[in-house]
Amino acid sequence: MDFLPNEILVMILSQVSLEDLVACMEASNRLKAFIKAAFLAQGPFSSILADINESLRSLVTQADHESQDYTSEAETLLKFDELDVNFYLNGMPLVTHALAREKCGIASLMLNRQDLNVNAADEHEKCPIHVAARLGLSDIVCKIIHHKQYVKGLLTITGSTPLHEACVFDKPNLKTVRILLEAGDSPVDQLDRGGKSALHKAAFSGQTDVCRLLISHGADPNLSGGGLRNLDPIHWAVRGGSTGVVEYLLSVPSVDPNSLDDEGDTPLLAAVKRGHIVTALMLVTNPRVDLRIADSSGLTATEVANANVPMYQGYFYDRFLEEVHKREMMY
Repeated sequence: MDFLPNEILVMILSQVSLEDLVACMEASNRLKAFIKAAFLAQGPFSSILADINESLRSLVTQADHESQDYTSEAETLLKFDELDVNFYLNGMPLVTHALAREKCGIASLMLNRQDLNVNAADEHEKCPIHVAARLGLSDIVCKIIHHKQYVKGLLTITGSTPLHEACVFDKPNLKTVRILLEAGDSPVDQLDRGGKSALHKAAFSGQTDVCRLLISHGADPNLSGGGLRNLDPIHWAVRGGSTGVVEYLLSVPSVDPNSLDDEGDTPLLAAVKRGHIVTALMLVTNPRVDLRIADSSGLTATEVANANVPMYQGYFYDRFLEEVHKREMMY
């Protein structure tokens, strides 16, 4: 059985066991010659023993630890024009496999190939840039954007742009978002098929700095999306328990702190109903928030809280009531 260079790369990215990899390589006379030429005659492998079988065993054995990503081996393979960088493995482009496994070294080398289709999608219509953006791989995102074959505004099956994907990450992803915004990859207020903008996703995820960056690039801080709830950014922040984002949005003069969702709840009512009492406390201390607005049942936020005392008992609940009393004295 003979193996082409791209098949070896599949083995590397699929993390085939070292024993199986050696066995496959030893089974191919053609591959022995290829490996001998590729690995022993150049680069860091020149000092490996001349015997091909022993050399392969030495190579894979010394690479047998968790941090090894076979980047050097992949670099050698990618020098061969006969290697097909656009083939799929289990319904996914090989470069996307590399990114999903966070094998950034291999992915970066593949992106050096100008014949790589960087817009190739998997069964969910996710392209390499969607995966890289979601994982916060800013250097890879930058490299994809500058690849000659890249097409802006690629959408997943759910209508997500790369900017959407960057804003759902559960830790700061500011650099990636900045790269996408400066590249003008997609309209900043574009909605996915669920009716969410990048700002909606960042607000829900608690990414305050990303929200600030998006608004500075023209994102509408009052944009209501589609979907079941028709929520604006401050409502999404409340539902995500993103107190820091709520605090920031309240500081934006154009933000409406009393906007209503489809159920007739203000951000304050939504916070109280979900037990986000710290967020509710922040809202109630803001003079722009109207405590008198009632929900569809005719209950104000204070009345909702009082009806659920066991749920809210504690320091923050006491503070909440104190602030409510102060505000009511002003009306």
